[in-house]
Amino acid sequence: MNTNKVSIIIPCYNAERYIANAINSALNQTYKNTEIIVVNDGSTDKTPEILKQFKGKIKIINNEKNMGIGYSRQIGVENASGEYIAFLSADDELLPTFVDVMLFHAKENDAIAYCDYYVMSENGQIINKFVVPKFADYEDFVIACYNSAKHDSMFVCYNLLGNKKYFLNYPFPKELRFGEDLYHLLLCIKNHVKFVHVPLPLFKYRIHNNMVTQQKIKEIHANNQKIFKMLNLEILR
Repeated sequence: MNTNKVSIIIPCYNAERYIANAINSALNQTYKNTEIIVVNDGSTDKTPEILKQFKGKIKIINNEKNMGIGYSRQIGVENASGEYIAFLSADDELLPTFVDVMLFHAKENDAIAYCDYYVMSENGQIINKFVVPKFADYEDFVIACYNSAKHDSMFVCYNLLGNKKYFLNYPFPKELRFGEDLYHLLLCIKNHVKFVHVPLPLFKYRIHNNMVTQQKIKEIHANNQKIFKMLNLEILR
């Protein structure tokens, strides 16, 4: 039953090639009690014109200048009216049952739900399916999160869904221009927030050359070291 409102937050910056597909995938959910918040982070391409095409169907927040993904995610949270929050990157797409299935598991377990996903090429062709490893218990999950961070990667993508309290009580750092998802994940773990794995591929993750994660590995590692220091965790080696 569509009793709980879900806010789907889509931060975007110069996303003219993909943003319409992302928004349409959010609009086409089988779960209908949703609001879609697009945070336009000072785009200088045709993104603002494309967003106007969805007037009346989405809520648009315009940052006066490019503030970065951490700022945009959290501004979306602070302006959301939903009891639950879901995130979607501007170059990715949700499958139609994403909210339906993820909300059920998030509520059932009082947790942040994350799922498997399809990997697609720049033109939208499915390349493969990523299945998140199964963990014996929460401790194993935590160890895996720390180890993946130390190897400058993540297996929990931030196309997830959880109660709004988990994003207000443990906010994204507004000053980080990338790595804000790792910060939030480690902050939640540090505060014993529960995560639940949904063993279904419920969104499509796009690989392309302009992705932040395609930056040089040294930059990513340096940023991850900064995140561990911000959280007073053991510094990455």
